[in-house]
Amino acid sequence: EGWHDDYEGPFQVPPGHLFMMGDNRDNSEDGRKGRKGGWFVPFGHVKGRALVIWLSLGKPGIGLGDDTGIRVDRFFDPVR
Repeated sequence: EGWHDDYEGPFQVPPGHLFMMGDNRDNSEDGRKGRKGGWFVPFGHVKGRALVIWLSLGKPGIGLGDDTGIRVDRFFDPVR
């Protein structure tokens, strides 16, 4: 359960804007927070584009070592 459980959409993104979600969907303060319609980012405010996954964390005990949760198999995978 996170802070946004009361409203999950649908969202209508206005022209010229983007809808952003955090990488921790259950605990991110992202485009779903604030008001029923969400918050949107104008295209002109975007400074770059993600091309690859740099670090991917899973649940503890999965991945490199027994308790790091680092998923090395995803390093530098392209963002789709």
